[in-house]
Amino acid sequence: MSDSPEYLHFTPKAEVPDYNDLVESSRVISPTFLVPLLKEAYEELTQTPGENLTLRQFCAPPWLGWWVDFLESIATDQDEPTIYSDKLKPNLEAIKSAVAEHHRAGKSSGLLLMGGGEGTEAHRHAQDHVAKHVDVPILLIEHPEYVEQKARGGRFLPLAIGLSMWALYPHTGLVSLVPRNEYGLHLNHFYRGVHNLTGAEYHFASADDPNHLAKINRGREIADFCTIPTLDVELHPSTTERTKKLIP
Repeated sequence: MSDSPEYLHFTPKAEVPDYNDLVESSRVISPTFLVPLLKEAYEELTQTPGENLTLRQFCAPPWLGWWVDFLESIATDQDEPTIYSDKLKPNLEAIKSAVAEHHRAGKSSGLLLMGGGEGTEAHRHAQDHVAKHVDVPILLIEHPEYVEQKARGGRFLPLAIGLSMWALYPHTGLVSLVPRNEYGLHLNHFYRGVHNLTGAEYHFASADDPNHLAKINRGREIADFCTIPTLDVELHPSTTERTKKLIP
């Protein structure tokens, strides 16, 4: 038995666009081309040998299986490899401009930050909660370097795939990346600045986040609904848990 877990990092057989190119051009991988990529990821997750295989097989259907079914339902024969998305914005300035336009139309907005944000049912639950309470649910995903510093050492799904999934998700209003903290600011100051740069009214955080009160206080407006109820962790493990190849 291994002394420490190994983690899966999916590398598609086919070439995937660079996530920077997609973000800068507001283009995403189309449903037709995402489906085979996610089927391949599903196969790797559920068939790669390892002591954690049973858990991976349990978690795959409500995670990647759900996305395959959803994307197949919206795919068309006319899909190009990449398509334009008005939801995917190149930077926070573009997010703020779009939010301001929505505010002028009387619409409310809220921000949710995700680390990997790889589309598990817990991630969808959180995004659905935001969409239930504001007109424009904004989602910001951390750069890959953020996850590379975590225990699993990087994402399972390439960021280009993850961003495309969220831009196609019906309960996403706007999506982009958290900018890098290039000046090494204190994290609370940095993320408060990120929130302010989006122009969002509310900031959402999960109830089980030990810093969730500090996070929801980043918003210009605060409400009870800014706290996202959590799912049962035994039934809905973290992405880290569900991508382990081995267990200690």
